[in-house]
Amino acid sequence: MSRITDTAHTLARWHTDGDTPDLDAARRTVLHALDIEETSEVLYRDLLHIEWTAKNPTALRRTVARLQQMARTYDITLDSLTEDTVNLVLSDRPSPVTTG
Repeated sequence: MSRITDTAHTLARWHTDGDTPDLDAARRTVLHALDIEETSEVLYRDLLHIEWTAKNPTALRRTVARLQQMARTYDITLDSLTEDTVNLVLSDRPSPVTTG
């Protein structure tokens, strides 16, 4: 992983964990990093978790579409963890509760 991906992933987790998550800050961090590292599955998984926690189905569908388009464009086979994350967030299961 590149330093950009590592840093953005760490910041996104920092903004989403704990008693007072800042999902907007986490989202901005990940989206900015994806503009630079557009093939980072870790960042897509972060964004999926952020939008799932925010209960934002429109953003979830948009993120999945962006991820799938990226995979087609670069002829990338997605990791099983990424596929599992996509299946989870698109299921009818409730989003996780963030605890500190």
